[in-house]
Amino acid sequence: MVFSKRSSTSSLHLLLQLLVLTASVAAEDGCSGGKEKLTIVTYNTGLTASVPGFETRRLAVPSAIAETAREIDADVLCFQELWHEKDLQRVIQNLERNFPYHYSAIHSKVGVLRDDHTDQVSRLKKNASRRVAEYRDGTLWARDSEFGGNCSDEADQVMCTLTFCGHVMLGLSDTCRACVTLTATDLQTVVAECADYTTSVNRYNLPGLLVVSKRPLQAEYVSFTPDGGRALIERGFIYAEVNGAPVIVCTHFTVDITGELGFPYIEAGLPYTSYEEQQRAEILTLDTEFSGTEHVLLGDLNTGPASDGVGERNLTGEVPVNYALLESMGYQNLFLETDGRCTHCFSTNTIIQTQLEGKQGIDKAIDHVLTKGIDRVNNSAQRLFDEAGRGALSDHYGVRLDICVPDSRQIRQDL
Repeated sequence: MVFSKRSSTSSLHLLLQLLVLTASVAAEDGCSGGKEKLTIVTYNTGLTASVPGFETRRLAVPSAIAETAREIDADVLCFQELWHEKDLQRVIQNLERNFPYHYSAIHSKVGVLRDDHTDQVSRLKKNASRRVAEYRDGTLWARDSEFGGNCSDEADQVMCTLTFCGHVMLGLSDTCRACVTLTATDLQTVVAECADYTTSVNRYNLPGLLVVSKRPLQAEYVSFTPDGGRALIERGFIYAEVNGAPVIVCTHFTVDITGELGFPYIEAGLPYTSYEEQQRAEILTLDTEFSGTEHVLLGDLNTGPASDGVGERNLTGEVPVNYALLESMGYQNLFLETDGRCTHCFSTNTIIQTQLEGKQGIDKAIDHVLTKGIDRVNNSAQRLFDEAGRGALSDHYGVRLDICVPDSRQIRQDL
């Protein structure tokens, strides 16, 4: 095709303008060499009745998330502890205008929740009374009668239920069992959150994960529970392929309640002997799946290193042997390298202080955005949802990681 001098000049001007625009965007976001910034966020919302201020926070958290996501121009967010469907839907509704792509274990496909409310309501109507009676009879809310009065406070009652009445708990469905375990503050709350069939928006999003994205994505949920096993709280991960981004692995590892809380290992339905071993098995599962793949692993990993820094950088290790295992696999943690503050912080988080009721707590870094095989040039990290003026929204703070990825806006060679 033959172009006139005028059309050639106009095309050249347009090309130069596009090049200048691309260069200015790259300079603004800190990336260069044909790359653009991708902002990835992890946040444990702590939306369960066992965390103080639940009813107030479940209304405040969704809008606060949307505000922060907009302010930092986030691209992909991984949430944990969005257990209840109503909370998950509030978060989606607050974000959906800018983040139309979302996925959880109760989605049928990206952007679409499963349409199985009717079946659930029918099952709950049939089984709720029996299940609640089993739960009531198997707990120490009928205290002192069976276990010699050894369960004197709320935490003891929960642990007695799980320790001595495991046959009742393991007989429940996976979702019901997890809901009872996480919501066992009192019988009324258990009934309202786990066995309320008066509403169609009461599914339990086991294991509490949600991924949202500005960019198109493909995703699936995979459980960590071995075949034939039955966990009190099922753990797993969401594997997401996001346009123009590395593979995203959003997860929430098992918590070790034997350390700080002093509880025994009570997972009678799993082939492990400790929470450390169970968590290690989860890590090894991911290594098997993704060892040869460039990816980002993020979430509340419930493991972290010790550090003798000052203030919020004085960290107590949380299952540190498993964090060392992650490091040995090649994972890198820019946030801890450049900032190093806690993400689960007794010293600054009023929710944790309230939860411990005057007991001494510790500061831990257990929420991570880890990278493997990803170029770290011009990357940056930041702690989120820790603004003192707004007050604590969760017992966790979030973490943001900016990485540079191939620029989806780059001019095609055939322009």
